[in-house]
Amino acid sequence: MMIVGHYHGTFAILFLPPAGTLGSFLRVLSMPRPSIYFMLVRLDHGRLDHGRFASLIIIRQADEFFAQLKSWDFTDTVDVSSPAIATMQTGAFLDTVAGVFSVSHDRPFTYIIPDGVSRADWLADKEAKARDPRFTVEERDGELVCCMTVPLRG
Repeated sequence: MMIVGHYHGTFAILFLPPAGTLGSFLRVLSMPRPSIYFMLVRLDHGRLDHGRFASLIIIRQADEFFAQLKSWDFTDTVDVSSPAIATMQTGAFLDTVAGVFSVSHDRPFTYIIPDGVSRADWLADKEAKARDPRFTVEERDGELVCCMTVPLRG
């Protein structure tokens, strides 16, 4: 299952078809607009030494990304958010994401980027606050992306 959330509050939930693969579409695209999307990828059947996990990734150029996913028979539904996540620091954010998904595995969420904060400043702040080994800031396809590995309970 994949959940995509836009920080302005618009969400699309995308479900991976049984025969689909994650590697075929995990790509971060660049865009000139300031919009930031979070993509939470939950691997229910992934084989990891530390059990089940999810990765949170920033997506750019979402219209193109959504069109590509729809061309692969993904579907999107629902418009909701979890505003309690908006002001949390990295560790609490990770724990809350894990908690949200331990309660309801199809519930989307968002993280609000405050007005006047640039993407670069937001990422730098997150990186500085991150004392949790589950959090990384990486460069992919020439863009910085924020990745979090979240253990899923239940």
